[in-house]
Order: sequence, then C-alpha cells, then structure tokens
Amino acid sequence: MGQDNKPHVHRGTARIVCGSICATFGLIGFSTSAADGFDSMDVVMVLLFLGGGALLLFFGIKARMRFEKYRRYASIIANKNQTNLDYIAVETKDSPQKVSEVLLAMLEAGFFPGAHIDDYSRILVLPNSSAPRQMATAQPTIQKCLGCGANNTVIAGRINECEYCGSPLKPS
Repeated sequence: MGQDNKPHVHRGTARIVCGSICATFGLIGFSTSAADGFDSMDVVMVLLFLGGGALLLFFGIKARMRFEKYRRYASIIANKNQTNLDYIAVETKDSPQKVSEVLLAMLEAGFFPGAHIDDYSRILVLPNSSAPRQMATAQPTIQKCLGCGANNTVIAGRINECEYCGSPLKPS
C-alpha cells in the first residue's frame, strides 16, 4: 500500500471508543430518566445515544476485524512467500472464493501495488521489484514491517518501504 495502513486501525479504534462513550451516555441517561420518570425527549436522547453507540461499536469492530484479516493475509504472502490462492485458503481456513474476494478488496485498498490475481493459475501476481541495483558494498538485512508483519530485505542508507503493504521501514 502506498500509504501507511495504520489509519485503518485508528479508524476502527476511534469508532469503538466513540461508540463506547455514546452507549455509556445512553445508559446513564436511561438510568437517570428511569429514576426521574421518562418524558419524550428523554426517550429520544437515550435511543439516539444507545443506537448510535451500538452502530459505532459494530462498524468499529468490523473495521478492526477486516484489518486483522488483511494483516494475516499479507503475513502469509510475505513471510511464507505464498501467492497461491488455494494455499492461502488452507492457511486461513477460508474458502478459495473468500480468499479471492479478500485479496481483491486488499488490492482495491492499495495493498500490493501493481499486483493482480491471475484467475487461470489462481495466484496473486506480484510485480517485479523495480529497486535500483545495490552497490557491492551495501549489505542487505531482513527487517520486519510494523504495519503488516512481513519480513523485508532492506539496504542500509536507502529509503525502504514494505514491498507488500508499502509502509515505511525505519533505517537500521
């Protein structure tokens, strides 16, 4: 992915936090109104906060689960060097159709820039690295991506980014 994928996590987390706060206000409003007697405005406000909080919680949890699934797929592709959709299906315990759907969604979200799915061979085709050739003195090292967990070969003194999700890698 060309940009840092952490906003997906923060977006889900923000929804969960806001949903929890709204639901808490709704419960406080409900208990206060129950003690004082309900009027129509109390009912509207309680329902608004509880309903809105529940929706924010639902979509926040769903976003976090989707990101974790993306991270698991990226890890299988990067760490196990697997691009075969059937193998990924076995690893994730998802159906091959689901694997195809998830990978297409990941490609649309910007994971694996330049990659595509070859339907005939049922593999994720990753583009060849277009990185300039390294100098003979530069020694490559392996660095784990903080975004997706993939192991990447990095060269000291160069700007490196994860070849699977595009997150920047800190120089070592």
